[in-house]
Amino acid sequence: MKVNGFIKEHDKNSTFSIPFKQYSITSLGGYEFEADLILKYLEEGAVVVSMLHWVNDFETNIPIGPHIIRTDGEWLWPDYITHYIKMGHH
Repeated sequence: MKVNGFIKEHDKNSTFSIPFKQYSITSLGGYEFEADLILKYLEEGAVVVSMLHWVNDFETNIPIGPHIIRTDGEWLWPDYITHYIKMGHH
């Protein structure tokens, strides 16, 4: 499977996560989309892993939610990335 949306600030030991500063919506497959369409797609992904560990916003420390990994059958992504898209941090 392909992965995207994992950031070092939350997944420090992951070999496929990147620093948040390097993340952009255009890194989602290299295409530009409207944020609301991306959010809808990401939020409708099937949950493949749901952890008890909660994720906090790395800048404000405000709780985002449980650490959840979703998929569309080809890609895997962390649920927390939708928080940053909603906040306009892209």
